[in-house]
This record gives sequence, C-alpha cells and structure tokens, in this order.
Amino acid sequence: MAPVSLVSLGKAFGSIEAVRDIDLEIADNEFVVLVGPSGCGKSTTLRMIAGLETISRGELRIGETVVNHLSPGERDIAMVFQNYALYPHMNVAQNIAFGLRHRNLSRAEIKAAVLDAARLLDIEALLDRRPKALSGGQRQRVAMGRAIVRRPKVFLFDEPLSNLDAKLRAQMRIEIKRLHQRVPTTTIFVTHDQVEAMTMADRVVVMNNGVIEQVGTPLDVYNKPATRFVAEFIGSPSMNFFDGTLEAQGEDLVFRIGNGRALPVPRARGSAYSKHFGKRLTLGLRPEALSVSDASDFTIEVETKVVEPLGVETIVYFDLAGHPASVRAAPNRAPRAGETVPLSFDMTFMHLIDPEDGSVIPY
Repeated sequence: MAPVSLVSLGKAFGSIEAVRDIDLEIADNEFVVLVGPSGCGKSTTLRMIAGLETISRGELRIGETVVNHLSPGERDIAMVFQNYALYPHMNVAQNIAFGLRHRNLSRAEIKAAVLDAARLLDIEALLDRRPKALSGGQRQRVAMGRAIVRRPKVFLFDEPLSNLDAKLRAQMRIEIKRLHQRVPTTTIFVTHDQVEAMTMADRVVVMNNGVIEQVGTPLDVYNKPATRFVAEFIGSPSMNFFDGTLEAQGEDLVFRIGNGRALPVPRARGSAYSKHFGKRLTLGLRPEALSVSDASDFTIEVETKVVEPLGVETIVYFDLAGHPASVRAAPNRAPRAGETVPLSFDMTFMHLIDPEDGSVIPY
C-alpha cells in the first residue's frame, strides 16, 4: 500500500496531447475514480501509472519512488482490465495463481493465497472450472482474485464493469467497494459511467480533453461543480441550463431567462454575484431543484413534452424559453405528455456559469 503522486504528468502521441499537466495526490488506501467521456485521457493516465504507456513529461511517484522509467513488474501494481484477460487453458485456481509463480513461493503458500482470495470473492466452488464455464461476473471476480493475491501497493481498474449487464454492474460495484473495505489498498478506478464514480469513490477526478476539470468527493462534485462540463456530465438527468442576464430589481437581484420571466436570486448570493450584474450568464439548476407544482412564490407554466416513468420517480421533459429541461416528479403526481403544468423553482440550489470560460461563479 502506498500513496501515488502525479506531478505535471503529460502524454503526447506525436503532435496530439492526450494528457496535459495532470497534478494529483492520491493518499494511501484511498479509492479514487477517474471519470469522463471517451477520449478525455483517463485510460491513458491509468496506463502511464501502470507503466503500459511511456510518460512524455512530468513525474510519477508510487510511495517514495519515482517510477517514470520502471517496468510494470517493478512498480508493484496490479491491474484489472475490461476484458478480464484470463487464460482459457487454465482453470480458475491456475489463473489466480499465475502472478505468484515467479515470487519464490512454495506450492503450499500459493495454494493458501489462492484460497484466501477465493473466499474473499466467494468463488471457492469455481476453482476447478475454466473461464469458458463462467459468467461475466464470475470472470471478473477471477480477474480481481489474480490481482488480490499479489498484495500490490496499488490496484488499477480499467473500466472493469463495462462488459456486464446492468444488474451485474450494480452487484460488482458493491463487491469492489466491499473488497476495498476488507483489503484497504490504494485504488485507482477508470470509468465513463458517472454512477460508478459517484457510488464507489472516496474522491472523483473529472477529466475532459486531457485535463482535470475538478477533484472532490462525490457530493462536492455533484453539489458544487467547478465548471459547466462537470455540472453537465455528473448527474442523470443532466443539470438544466438557461441563458439570461443578472438584473437588479429593487434591492434584490433576479436572473432573467432570455427576454422572459425573472427568477429571484437568494439574497445570500447578492455580494458574490453583484460584480456580474448586467452580464450574459447561464443559470444551472438540477432537475430536483424544480418541481411540478405552484407551491413556491414563483412559478412558470410549461407544456410537458415527454414523460419517462422510472418507478421510484418520473422524469418530465419540457422546453423553457428555447432551452430543453427536465424535472423529477413523484410517480403519483406526474403529468401527461402535452399537459400544461405549473413549474416551481428552488433558487437556493442555483449555479451561475460564465459562458466565456465555462467556470461556475463561486458564492
């Protein structure tokens, strides 16, 4: 177990910079998730940590050791891949034990290590089977077992759940989190799925176009996004965005959506937002900050376009001043498509975004 330090880390493929100036400190035993869309640089960053990609510039430390020029085998890491990478001619026990063969361990020690990992992952009954006789979830457990027995300083996971169906993904998320609790090890997990990032991470690293947009706990990243990209990428449905202007109305501030109605800005935000008075800005509100009701002092009537029942909640889609938006509704209070309903806004959850650089204005 060891901390991992990335200092101005970069990777270029010819003239293309895949990763630029990554600075990240990962604590000992911390579970960090790198998340972002395809091509954002998250897998390239993981592969540099693993030693599978050369580092173009910057410094990478595992513990106190600079590992830029060390081979993967010298870094004391274990990696779990998306495609499991199991040997089809070996049974489960042999696959798990494969990484221990060159560690000068006795057969008894290897057998004990394999059994410990199998018990931890609940695959003892599968040790004599070959990979073709296993389900996707079982194969992923075997791949994890092969990593566990090595007792590495760092676990690396490269989108390990992408090939599983929705139910298995949810189950394996719990299994990996439980494993980390039982065997605390510095863990770096790469995914494009923001649900995986939010549910598994101690800290989330949101990447875009080869750079880090924001680092924080799942709730910090969700509730206090630093940029429009983070606000839009984290959360499902995505945050709603409305272009408009910050205006004065008596002693208060309001946000006017386009040329339409004005939404009251909480007075507590006045000092932080006053310097942006009169400027074109973007208002961000998550779907749960809106409600299909006339319970608040301010409502707007909208026509529902699409209604999406999800069981525990219903997502209602509509247009407001030319902006597509959504709201979460209780199943027993959801309107029908085409129905005109009152929409209330809870502006205590508002975010103001500068459209010039995409940054969220702090308050």
